[in-house]
Formats: sequence, structure tokens, C-alpha cells
Amino acid sequence: MFGYTVGISIILFFLLALISLKRLMSGKSAGIPGKATGIVTIILIISFAIWIFYEIPLYEKQQARLNFENGQKYWGQNDYENALQSFMAVKDIDEQTYGQVQPYIAELQEIMAEDALKQAKELYSQQQYDDALSMLQKSMANFILPESQELLPLYTDAANN
Repeated sequence: MFGYTVGISIILFFLLALISLKRLMSGKSAGIPGKATGIVTIILIISFAIWIFYEIPLYEKQQARLNFENGQKYWGQNDYENALQSFMAVKDIDEQTYGQVQPYIAELQEIMAEDALKQAKELYSQQQYDDALSMLQKSMANFILPESQELLPLYTDAANN
């Protein structure tokens, strides 16, 4: 709500300031438009402060909870990639939700790394060495498994030959 107040106040401020300026340029006093400009300026400052310090953090907290809930929904559907994206979108402005989401992120990264490693092994066994190396690197992007580190030189050599 205060975001709208800020927007309307900005428009009114410029409109009234232009009217006041026109009056002053023509040699008249700013009069009622000048006083209204001052009042609108005060309203603008107050509404902007409330918007910045109250409404935006409240919105960010709502978004954090929504992203957390979406992540859980995706996880339940075994859609790990979207679950991870939703969990990663949780910002630390909501410390409680941010703290709750961290274990989920770590677990998902490990699950996704294991899945990609499994696919890399399958591709390697099919002698698709370039694809196997790419999948192994994807496996290592967010979470490095010890087995991935061991296989990296072997897959790199196979892909380069």
C-alpha cells in the first residue's frame, strides 16, 4: 500500500512543483500549490520510509516462506532441480526460514551430484566420453563427491583421446 502512496506522492510532487515553479517564474507567489508541494514532500518522505523499512522486508519474508513451500512441493514430486532453485531463492532477510532451508539445500546438492555421477558412469560405459565428462563436471558443480574427484582425470583423458 505504501508503495502506491510513494508513487502517487512522486507524481503529485512533480506536478505541484511545476505549477509552483510556473507561478514563481511569472512573478507570483507559489501560494496554495507551493504549500501543497511541502505537504506532499512530507507525505512522500514518510511513506517512502515506511515502504522501505516495513513493507519491503515484510514482502521479502512472505516470498521466502513461499519459496520454501514451493521447494518442499517440488521435492515431494522428486523435481530436485526446481526444488533447489526455490530453496536457493530464500533470502536471509527471514532468518528463520533461511535457517530451515540450508539443510535442504545441502541434501539436494548431494542428491543431484549423485544422480549426475550415476549418469556420467552410464555414459562412460557407453563410450560417450565427452558427454560423460560433461555430466561428471555437472555432478561436481554444487557438491563434490570423493568418487567424482577420483574419476575426473580418467574421464578427462578419455574425452581428450
